Amino acid sequence: MALNANALTTVANLQAWLAQDTIATATDGRYATARCEALINRVSSHIEAYCDRMLIAPAAAYTYTLDGDGGTMIPLYREGAWPIVAVTSVTDSATSEVIAARTSIYGTGYTMNAAIGVINLHGYSTTPGVQTIAVVARAGYDATTAALATVLGRLHRRALDDLENACLQLCSLLWHSPVPSAESVQIAGTGMAIRESAMPSRIRLMLDPYRRLTL
Repeated sequence: MALNANALTTVANLQAWLAQDTIATATDGRYATARCEALINRVSSHIEAYCDRMLIAPAAAYTYTLDGDGGTMIPLYREGAWPIVAVTSVTDSATSEVIAARTSIYGTGYTMNAAIGVINLHGYSTTPGVQTIAVVARAGYDATTAALATVLGRLHRRALDDLENACLQLCSLLWHSPVPSAESVQIAGTGMAIRESAMPSRIRLMLDPYRRLTL
């Protein structure tokens, strides 16, 4: 087994976290790499499902299709797509017109507010209708962007830290209380389970700012 692309922490970080309050060692079966990978993958997917969006920016761009309303704003955040890491293309599929990025302050094209997941059109408007706009983009929190000494970089760093902290805390809870219940979903090969109907309140407080909004 290996960590999935949406993993919110690493095996080494989880082992170091657990080592703070357990006598388990690297040779202990419960502390083994494969077991930690299974736990991280399940907890990361559970957190992603709770937030109802992709949290870690995928390696490849994803196509988002949105309804046009005749306006000049494309709200990618409604698709759970924020912050924006990079935009590959913006297309009005109703007219097959490809809208390029604006290259000057008075030019036409699109600009983006990456932090909140909004694309603004200049000199264009969306064609009203169902799924008339297609945006190919990478969105989510990204380690490369987090390394930048910018306001956007700080946003990514803070989010990645919060999400990893939530993941480590939930992994730790399962580690110390692995007994399944009637409301639990078993984590294959680990003897541990996650209660689908509950998320500890202190972890919810960390995750709620990253949940997808339903507008």
